Amino acid sequence: MEAVNERSDRQLVDRVTTGSVASFDVLYERHAPAVARYAWGLASSRETAQELVQDTFVTLWRNAGAIEMVGQTVLPWLLVTCRFHAANSHRAESRTTRMLQRLASHESLNADRSPDDSTRWVLEAIDALPAIDREVCLLCLVHGLTYREAGESLNLSESAVGKRLERSRITLRRDHANNR
Repeated sequence: MEAVNERSDRQLVDRVTTGSVASFDVLYERHAPAVARYAWGLASSRETAQELVQDTFVTLWRNAGAIEMVGQTVLPWLLVTCRFHAANSHRAESRTTRMLQRLASHESLNADRSPDDSTRWVLEAIDALPAIDREVCLLCLVHGLTYREAGESLNLSESAVGKRLERSRITLRRDHANNR
């Protein structure tokens, strides 16, 4: 019987499709060093490079049945997959940086102004909301983030942010009407 580590990449990928951990391990040992070197050139940090390698091989495990190999090696597919994960990682880092910059600029603008009586009740009413609704209101209404940006920050869907904001606005209107 042929040893697992003597099989071609194509044979190993076919076996990974059926859930063969041993075949996956051989592919990892065979190609992880090259993928890691490639990821290091794409990543902004060592941790990010390690995450790219991990994400690349997780994608291999999940999508083994859909991999179209050119020739007998899976390495080109792994490198392209790593590049796609790097691009996604870069976009996420850029979004986070932009959101933090936006929050910092709003906080510095708001620090210069103390709330007057006409806005103080709004901030107090927002503070009285449940924690997640309070965060949604602060991010969207006070800091001006989009539903998508707030959702990414809070790990919520865009529609969930919209629904929570809608309910919070109803509560705020009701509280305002009662406090007049």
